[in-house]
Amino acid sequence: MNNAYALCLLLVAGAGSFAIAADYERKPDRASVAGLMLEEIDLQPDATQRLSALEAFVARYPKHPSANWAWDQIRSQAVSASQWDKVAAISQRMLEANPEDSKSALVLLDAAERANDPAKLIKALEIAETVAELVIADKTRASKDDAGKQRLGHARTLAARAEATRLKVMVQDVEPSRRLALLDGFDKRYPNSPAAAVVPLLKAASLWMLSDAAARPAAQQAAKSLPESEDALFLSLASTIAQEPEQESVAAQALWLLETLQRKPKPACAPDADWNRKRDAYLRTSHVALALSAGLRGDFHLARRGFSAASAYAEGNATAVAALA
Repeated sequence: MNNAYALCLLLVAGAGSFAIAADYERKPDRASVAGLMLEEIDLQPDATQRLSALEAFVARYPKHPSANWAWDQIRSQAVSASQWDKVAAISQRMLEANPEDSKSALVLLDAAERANDPAKLIKALEIAETVAELVIADKTRASKDDAGKQRLGHARTLAARAEATRLKVMVQDVEPSRRLALLDGFDKRYPNSPAAAVVPLLKAASLWMLSDAAARPAAQQAAKSLPESEDALFLSLASTIAQEPEQESVAAQALWLLETLQRKPKPACAPDADWNRKRDAYLRTSHVALALSAGLRGDFHLARRGFSAASAYAEGNATAVAALA
């Protein structure tokens, strides 16, 4: 199944720019050795020596009030150098020190996306969602002062980014069992998301790929909630055919899909080649289903027309299809 249209819908719903400004405090203290080390960091002549000074500071004073500031500086250099494993390790360390660190959760999510490892990305996504929920749930403390309001704003930014990431991953991830787990998590965390309507379609597609008996009712639910979605209608038809029910049901669903495709324009975000390939495949399936149903009823003239139409679509012969209308 081609998910280009669903991907377009979901990415539009989850589109946005997500960033959290640094709010790690640097506390100067000239009366201590730690304070002098902090001052020396800014006196370093180049990035390499500055990095060495920062690493020396966190190694010697891991629990100093300015340690998070120093770690953030080290992380920023790692980001600039595209050292994503190092970025992730620092972010996880900072989250261990402060489980409500929204910026570290966001940076960890960024690093995991660039690592191109589904397992790492899902783990980072779950951490981001947990951190956002933790801060947002404590609204009383979060709104007491300006710092609390800033924390709440950061958590909401993180939550929006996590939602967009889950949307993106659950459409693009082709492993059906993993996708089903992501979809289940989406339902629970984002019941009011504008993309929630597409979730039944993606569940049905995943169940269909697993040859699960639940694919047919899931596909029928998707077709009801998305009556203009050619993907939902196709899955409903295909899962019905696979379970060999009464031919009237097959014919009705095939006709529904056929009529929808014939009147529906190409989605603006779908590439022409992808849309035409998918549309022809779905039309071909519809005509075959109608032809088989007609043949079983003894209407061989209609069956012959259906098979001819399916053959024309298989060969890309639009003129022949038009002549059959």
